Amino acid sequence: MKKKLLAILVAAALLGGLLGVFAGAQNDTPVVVFDASKGQFTIKGNLIQKNADGVQTYYPDLFPDLKNMMPGDSATQDIKVRVVNASGKHVTLYLKAETTDGQPTVADESPVYTEGKLVYDNNADPTNSDYNVLFAEGNATLTVALPNGETTDGVLDGGVVSLGRFTSNTEKDITVTFALPIEAGNEVAGLVAHLGWVFTAEVTNKKPAEPPALNTEDHYGYIVGYPDGNMKPDGNITRAEVATIFFRLLTDEARDLYWAQTNEYSDVAQTQWFNNAISTLSNAGIINGYEDGSFRPNSPITRAEFAKVAVSFFSYVDREYQGIFPDVPENKWYAKFVEAASELGLITGYEDGTFRPERNITRAEACTIVNRTLDRYPHEEHLLEDMIVWPDNPAPGQPGHQWYYEQVQEATNSHTYDMKTEETSEYEIWRKLLPVRDWPALEKVWSDVNSATGGDVMK
Repeated sequence: MKKKLLAILVAAALLGGLLGVFAGAQNDTPVVVFDASKGQFTIKGNLIQKNADGVQTYYPDLFPDLKNMMPGDSATQDIKVRVVNASGKHVTLYLKAETTDGQPTVADESPVYTEGKLVYDNNADPTNSDYNVLFAEGNATLTVALPNGETTDGVLDGGVVSLGRFTSNTEKDITVTFALPIEAGNEVAGLVAHLGWVFTAEVTNKKPAEPPALNTEDHYGYIVGYPDGNMKPDGNITRAEVATIFFRLLTDEARDLYWAQTNEYSDVAQTQWFNNAISTLSNAGIINGYEDGSFRPNSPITRAEFAKVAVSFFSYVDREYQGIFPDVPENKWYAKFVEAASELGLITGYEDGTFRPERNITRAEACTIVNRTLDRYPHEEHLLEDMIVWPDNPAPGQPGHQWYYEQVQEATNSHTYDMKTEETSEYEIWRKLLPVRDWPALEKVWSDVNSATGGDVMK
């Protein structure tokens, strides 16, 4: 996947002589905005560009507290960072500090992209002894605190500190701390007067190089039944419910990486219980909406749509459609996904050889594909007697028993297990039941900076 690295250099010279000019603005939290459609940064509405004389416009009030520091000092500054017009894109922002050696940090008029990196002229001589003194390991540190409580640290050796991944119209409050150890010495402290700040934006399309990882180790139940005590395995499942299931089954690392609280769908508001799930999986390139801009969260999901979601968690190569199902035409958008799902062993079709792609998938069929996606292989003879049971999912030997019995039990019971492998099959042996996970409470922990609330799946 070709990455395009867009970098605009924001030079906050922090010159002591400019302190009084911007004193009145220091009470305002600076806002840095990146427009992904233009590749441009703005600060408080001012375009970061060269003026008529070709000199970079300066914003000394961007970090007004990080100046005139002495050895042993540490200063902190809050800023807001926002990304707009990022439809269909991932945007990751970075920040670094560098000495300007008394000169402005100026971007090339025509930036040169070489192997994904922006080539720019920072007017600072890397061989200059003063430059190396400031960036020597341990002489200065930069810490960025993100809204989710995570901190990223960087010794100022020319590296960058990530501000995280953004989607369109996402805003983050971040805290930047700059510190000079007591050992730095007055010579190093003097260089802080010439400290510049560089914001960099990395923009890629939404399909990641590697699919987001699912938690295939822990066998948590991921759906709940209805208030009447039934599971309704032959009923429908909505698009929002499917998004929520896979969202909760992501690894913590994948969820953090693709976390999003906003989306561009016309019918998914930030206050709705499924917002976090739909926004995050859309950001990860797993799900998408319709041509009219809607997502239709409360509509039933079809078998073709579900197949597309499931295979999106795998790395696979598009192959010419082999016509494995007579009712899946080659010219349909879902043909390649159905082909991949079949090759991955996620689907088998019906006894008559059809797949019925545009039929709404049942809850039992959805559980079966989810289990296969997670490499879960329940066996009806190796479950536990004290597990949660459902009157509309009778056990073997009982009236009304269906093929999906163990698949539904797997989906609704958290448990430990041992995996048994035989010559022609692999299956689980359940060992101990685990408490039912409180998914809404967990989601509230994950979304401590989000106003959306969690909800129960398939309730």
